[in-house]
Amino acid sequence: MYRISKRMMFSASHRLAHLPPEHKCFRLHGHNYTVEVRLASIRLDERGFVADFAEIGDLLKDVKEHFDHQDLNEVLGSSFLTTAENLAQYIYHRAYDFPNLIPFIESVMVSETENTWAEYSER
Repeated sequence: MYRISKRMMFSASHRLAHLPPEHKCFRLHGHNYTVEVRLASIRLDERGFVADFAEIGDLLKDVKEHFDHQDLNEVLGSSFLTTAENLAQYIYHRAYDFPNLIPFIESVMVSETENTWAEYSER
């Protein structure tokens, strides 16, 4: 099995309004998020790639343009729970707009801090 991944960072604010008011994440706060997109394949294409890193970069550029220096609650709507887990799922599904990645996408990981990660996969 071949696996490749690419990372990108963006900064954004959010709040988790569904939590109790005494929870620190209830208040508006920000993170320097890291997003990692992972692809896997049992074969390489005629170029010797699982996929071109530039194609993963196109997805990550789209995510960064959408989220960087934004309030995630405003961008995604008040009913979207802006947890790292839900952001990972959202970005995974956003990859469907990039057809060359769909057969190979294994997972998306989202980090809010250097010590915490959430991962979403449908495999």
